Amino acid sequence: MIEDGKKVRVRLCGVDSRERGQPGYGQAAGDLSRLIEGKEVACIQVGGGTPCDGRSKKTNRDRIVAQCFIGDKEVGMEMVCAATGRDMLEFSAGHYATCKR
Repeated sequence: MIEDGKKVRVRLCGVDSRERGQPGYGQAAGDLSRLIEGKEVACIQVGGGTPCDGRSKKTNRDRIVAQCFIGDKEVGMEMVCAATGRDMLEFSAGHYATCKR
């Protein structure tokens, strides 16, 4: 994500996905790239009205933790529905447990 001309790293709130070096990482990273590449992504940092408010920190490993959208599509929900991410119940309170398309 780019904000004020600076690159900002984002972790999707309440969504767990494969990390670099883990099986399935390439597919998850490719799916996310195809979803967001060339599009305007709007993110709300934890504490600003996300499903993770009160359950997640605002930052994690030099990344902001946020709920992100492309228009009316929620990026985390898209990842969970595509099975390249999973709902982290302890942070999302089950927000992503069922795909709401």
